[in-house]
Amino acid sequence: MGLALHLGALGTTILGGCCLLANRRHAGGVRGLILTLLMVVAMADAAAGAVLLAPIAWSGLLLAGAVVSLAAPGRRAGAGERRVARAHEAIGAIVMAFLLILMTVPAAAAEVATSGHHGGPASALTATGIVGAVGYAAASILIRRTRRVDRVQQASMGLSVLLMGAAVVAG
Repeated sequence: MGLALHLGALGTTILGGCCLLANRRHAGGVRGLILTLLMVVAMADAAAGAVLLAPIAWSGLLLAGAVVSLAAPGRRAGAGERRVARAHEAIGAIVMAFLLILMTVPAAAAEVATSGHHGGPASALTATGIVGAVGYAAASILIRRTRRVDRVQQASMGLSVLLMGAAVVAG
């Protein structure tokens, strides 16, 4: 079941990437495409068993990509819809980075690691990831976009993160 959820999340992310390629007016431009490609490769590697990089390294790259995507506005930034689109992509990368870590840490090891020093259970980390995934998926549906390709891209990202959250629960 976990592999099917991984592959579903990967497929929906690829769909979102195709929407970005089809959308010439995409707000993120090259940075958005690079961030999406980074998400696809990280998810494919996680589904394959972390062949290329450790999940923590992928998470670090996703976080760095999100920061670069938001911090470097470029010439075309300014329109409200463009800023929303870029923020949506960056937040998706951040949630994916967190979920990648949760998917790869066995529950028993996470319980030991989190219950020692600060006393927080691993279930709190999992719950945080699930709440983040559900919240992001809900925001992906609620944010209004004018073009169909933008709406499909946004919904596919939301579904991808939701499927990753389900993979965390499925363990």
